[in-house]
Amino acid sequence: MQKLRIALAVVLVLIAVGLWIWRLQGYQKKKMGAMERLIENLGQRRMGQPLVDPSQFKPFGERAIPRLMEIAKSTERNTLARQQAIEALGYVGDESTVPFLKEFLQDQSQQLRSAALRALAELGTPNAIKVVVECLKDEQLRGEAIELINEHQFHTAKDALIKLLDDADRSIAGAAARALGKLGAREALSKMRAMFKDTATHLDAAIALAYMGEKDGVQALIETLGSDNSAAVRRAMDALKEVGDVATDAICDAAQRGAIAVRVCALQLLGELKPPKAMEILSRATEDKNNSIKVAALEALGKIGDARAAGILIRSLSDENPNIWNVAVHALSDISIPVDVLNEAIRSKDAR
Repeated sequence: MQKLRIALAVVLVLIAVGLWIWRLQGYQKKKMGAMERLIENLGQRRMGQPLVDPSQFKPFGERAIPRLMEIAKSTERNTLARQQAIEALGYVGDESTVPFLKEFLQDQSQQLRSAALRALAELGTPNAIKVVVECLKDEQLRGEAIELINEHQFHTAKDALIKLLDDADRSIAGAAARALGKLGAREALSKMRAMFKDTATHLDAAIALAYMGEKDGVQALIETLGSDNSAAVRRAMDALKEVGDVATDAICDAAQRGAIAVRVCALQLLGELKPPKAMEILSRATEDKNNSIKVAALEALGKIGDARAAGILIRSLSDENPNIWNVAVHALSDISIPVDVLNEAIRSKDAR
């Protein structure tokens, strides 16, 4: 009887193991099928459907490497398919993938060269990073290499970037300065200060200095907010948002005094950064004589979106200027104010 029970237990275990293997094989087959469907869709542009995102291959891991390499090398697939396959290798590859990707840096197609560079940066292994840094010497790839080093924060690139600060192409020098600022490369500070005095690289150097917490860099960005150059203003605002706490006091000051254009931008930044002082400053700004200041303050309050902001916005509904009323209502709708409050606001407008 005991032997029968043992035999039965063994049979049950074997059945359970068999079922587990069967399910696992089914899962793997299903997963590989999903991968093959992605492979087939590489390079396809279909109406109403998004392009394949190379990061979608990440769950398949190293199993996807052979097929992606095959597509990357295939001259029968279109350039987009090959580009997507190369980029996908950055999500599933390892050190062994680096030589394969490195070969594409010499390809005749700029799209494939850029894809290989992005894949190497995404891969982020020691050898991959080394290759990305080497691309700083490539006239056609160095601009993109700087941006990728900046994005992925490759600290081993500092020395190579410092050399580019003297480059004849001042846009390259400026991009290198920004990357070094983000990396906190204080060893480049003296060169950055020299670039700060050069009109061609002033804004880039200001951004770099601000990243490193230098007050003159932050102040230069604040001053740029009053520029007639909309692209420069946008860059300054983006940098001030990234700098964060280091720039908060300067932004708060700029929101309260000085040129209207600077104040408007500073108020917008307060709505995005939401520092503790923002509510008081924005509340006062809603009572300013200048309508541009009022509008910027109301929109910023909508972005902050808490109960205190709602109270100030509701108060602004009594403004006689219909544009101010419209901005306040729109801001209230952004912060999910109850419908009955909005209806009351509309009735109050109709009653005037």
